[in-house]
Amino acid sequence: MTTTSWGASTPDVKPPAQLASDSAICKHQKKEDVCAYIGNAKFIQGATHLEAEQITIYRTASEIKKIVASGNAKFIQDTTHLEAEQITIHRKSSETKKIVASGKDSSYSATTDDNQQLKAVADLITIDPNKHSMILEKNGQLFIGQDKYKGPYIDYKFK
Repeated sequence: MTTTSWGASTPDVKPPAQLASDSAICKHQKKEDVCAYIGNAKFIQGATHLEAEQITIYRTASEIKKIVASGNAKFIQDTTHLEAEQITIHRKSSETKKIVASGKDSSYSATTDDNQQLKAVADLITIDPNKHSMILEKNGQLFIGQDKYKGPYIDYKFK
């Protein structure tokens, strides 16, 4: 079991990232470090939990830029759940900029602000937290409470 922690926790900064896996390989490429955590990989940072067969972290000296989870990937943050063959989290300045879930029947579920169950299924799910949007592509289905939407492309705006 390989375990790693990155960063320091202060009241105005996210808690340190913790990673665990059966093995890890790290190498320096240009201006970033690339570490692959292989076998039962887990990434935890505060309320964010990510697990997969493999998690690859792309990190500069000051921050994690991208996280790629492949092989039965699961992302959990509070009441939000995302499952896919691959999940890629793009970050900048310690903020999540975009989350992309890909693979047949990728799924997203959450509870809306008005306490309704929201579930989405598609082969490609792109979430942009800054734009409060989620795009479903290729076999998209969206369930909000009792309502159902289906199509090749669905652009949903979170309230």
